[in-house]
Amino acid sequence: MAKVTPTAKKLLLGKEIEHLRELAGKSQEEAAALIEKGQSKIAALEAGQASITPGDLLLLLDGLGVTEQWHKDVLLELRRNNHQRGKWTGIRSHYSEQFRTMVDLEEHCDLIRTVECEVPPGLLQCEAFIRVPCRFTEHAYPAGTSRDHLQHR
Repeated sequence: MAKVTPTAKKLLLGKEIEHLRELAGKSQEEAAALIEKGQSKIAALEAGQASITPGDLLLLLDGLGVTEQWHKDVLLELRRNNHQRGKWTGIRSHYSEQFRTMVDLEEHCDLIRTVECEVPPGLLQCEAFIRVPCRFTEHAYPAGTSRDHLQHR
């Protein structure tokens, strides 16, 4: 059987099901038993490689302890038309699978949080490194004090 390229909706649905299953403390086998399927079905579903019927999805969500109707509605919406590729036809289909997946996921992002270190830890700092940020802050200090600030750093 040919490998199925997961769509963004299938990936998002699969990750959410995996998260809910782990929160419920259930194994893939236990989750599969809730919808009378095999463990491989849950593994494929979590990897974005398989689809699930609306009825099975609701049974699975009930078995995993999801009680909020809005949460169920969101997951049912993710399941709806999750097999459609969208705009990846014609010349666009020549892009790599990884690129298409990232662009598809970007469309579904609401918030991205990143944390980056702008100043390396103390042992990696040297005088030349400290001079650069201090050069841009000279206007913030009275004349002659930027050197004192540099010495302090």
